[in-house]
Amino acid sequence: MRRYLETHRVGKWHERFPVWPLILVIAETESRVTQLRRIAEAVSAVPGGGWETAASFRFATLGDVTGARGPLGEIWQALGHEGWVDLLPEAAPTAAASDR
Repeated sequence: MRRYLETHRVGKWHERFPVWPLILVIAETESRVTQLRRIAEAVSAVPGGGWETAASFRFATLGDVTGARGPLGEIWQALGHEGWVDLLPEAAPTAAASDR
């Protein structure tokens, strides 16, 4: 996690990506997922670590990723969020869809 924070601070990632990527962390057990999420929260809270990328981390177990709900399901833990979230945010309704 410290390496991700340092990579973000240095800014070299801009050379390859227009936006900070979504980082998926997959562990074997729920307790390990929770431990890694807490470590990431602590690292992102270090002085000067108030980075917008905290929302870019998702944590899940391998069993959940390969399970019935699949990787796009509401199986992910996210920094600063209680409970589980979908991998990708719901798309905002388009103007055409709201006119119907």
